[in-house]
Amino acid sequence: MYQLQPYDQFSIEVFTGNGERIIDPDFELTQEMGLNIQQQFRPNPIYEIQADSTARLPMVGSIQLAGYTQQEAELAIQEAYTNFYSDVYATLTLTSQRVILLGAVQASVVPLPFEGMTVMEVLAMAGGLTPISRAQNIRVIRGPFDNPQVSILNLNTIAGLAEANVYVQPGDIIYVEPRPQSFQNGLRDIAPVLNLVTSGVSLTVLVLTLVNNSNGGN
Repeated sequence: MYQLQPYDQFSIEVFTGNGERIIDPDFELTQEMGLNIQQQFRPNPIYEIQADSTARLPMVGSIQLAGYTQQEAELAIQEAYTNFYSDVYATLTLTSQRVILLGAVQASVVPLPFEGMTVMEVLAMAGGLTPISRAQNIRVIRGPFDNPQVSILNLNTIAGLAEANVYVQPGDIIYVEPRPQSFQNGLRDIAPVLNLVTSGVSLTVLVLTLVNNSNGGN
């Protein structure tokens, strides 16, 4: 399960048991921020987890959130607001979820517009594989760099396609290995160098010929 990290952004909704909205019930904070409610897809303010792993929320102040799963963070928020209200429940929505796509594809940071997106969907959002992509060697790297969890997917098989339907998590790195360069592509890459060398050799031969002719004339 994904654990919240510093600089993750999120919105929250907190209600009492009878459905009364606790945070910004009349969208007063939203209006103070200069936002037009009718034009907002998500009128809730966006909060951010700071470097010290806490987030500052209305009424309750700073609370620890980094290191928690989404469900654990919701429980922590609920507990914080029970100091003011009884029978509280909270929902938290991450708004900065993203994965990184590298290798033989269009390198990009791909936002996750909703939970439960798969590797296949992320690749499709980024434009899919390219002619130099190795479909049989796609790596999903997850977790800290000093001890990552690496999964290898093979999209050339039915079983591999099924594995590619696994869910991604925010912060995942998807690396698509490139195909080895063919001789023709390699020759194309070094063509400018060969042209330069050929031009240099031709110039040298021309100079030597002129010198020899000059000496012969004498």
